[in-house]
Amino acid sequence: MQTHLWSSEEKNILEKTLEIMDKDNYEPERLQIHNLSAALNHQAKAISLYPPITESTIFNSSERNINTLIAALTNKFNFYGIFVIPTKALMGKSFIVGKINFFYMIRLLLKNKFDNASLLERIDHRMLELVLSVLTEEVLVELISRQDTRIGIKERAVKALAEIWDRRTSPNIRNYIPDLANLWINRRLICPVYGTLRGTHEYYNLVARVDDVCRNYLLNVFENRDETWALEEFLFGLSFEDIKYLRHHMRNSNKQCIAGSEIKELVNKSSAYFYDDTQDPLELYKFFNIRKRSAADRRSDNIPGPGAPFEEYYLIYLLSDRD
Repeated sequence: MQTHLWSSEEKNILEKTLEIMDKDNYEPERLQIHNLSAALNHQAKAISLYPPITESTIFNSSERNINTLIAALTNKFNFYGIFVIPTKALMGKSFIVGKINFFYMIRLLLKNKFDNASLLERIDHRMLELVLSVLTEEVLVELISRQDTRIGIKERAVKALAEIWDRRTSPNIRNYIPDLANLWINRRLICPVYGTLRGTHEYYNLVARVDDVCRNYLLNVFENRDETWALEEFLFGLSFEDIKYLRHHMRNSNKQCIAGSEIKELVNKSSAYFYDDTQDPLELYKFFNIRKRSAADRRSDNIPGPGAPFEEYYLIYLLSDRD
């Protein structure tokens, strides 16, 4: 295992896992861990052979730099998609996803066959950091792909992406936008009460947890209808359509409050963002991905509802010139 590709925490997690497995006969699992670790090392070595994305390079008298990348992504991404994304960036995402799956495999092994809650917690924390990196990239790419995103926002998004792409294999760097990551982390700590479906409890719970930057945004979010709708989805873990249906149901039933157990019976669980294992970091990706797809469908069909997940609106705020 090439030590410079793994953080000290990752190395310690692997060492502890192998120590636990040594106590029993788990040779096939040990071999699989070894092989997948070697595969990740080979991936990282291949990625390192590509030139830095944020630096200037010249090939056949043609210069490539951060400005040419901005021009390519802002002008051509909607037409050419991944073919204007640097190969190093595409390979880097595959590397991060491979690392997430690697730790997920270890997580499942420990959860099913061993009783080690503290090690599982450490694995979940490391997986969460890796998932936050993937999520950050997806939100940034979404902003670039949207035709209604202002050019200044797109340019800043490309610069943020380039920094993420260049640092994929650096194990000790938190490769995400901290303000955006903190929003996701604090949302994981909130358990929706639902009640009147006005969101008062959920909203003030989130406001109390976030930093000053996010709090300033949240205090003014209700000035925009779409952002308000997106925030409700984010707080309740329900789609805009489900929230609308439930409010209609409450009015017709003369109900002042509604509980989560009743909501699960009224809406199709597959269309809601309920999940049983809140500690599973991949559930955070699912939470974002479902809302992203629903928003894209609304834009395509030109129907009411948020045209983007709440995180996109917040990232636009973060990338805006607020001076």
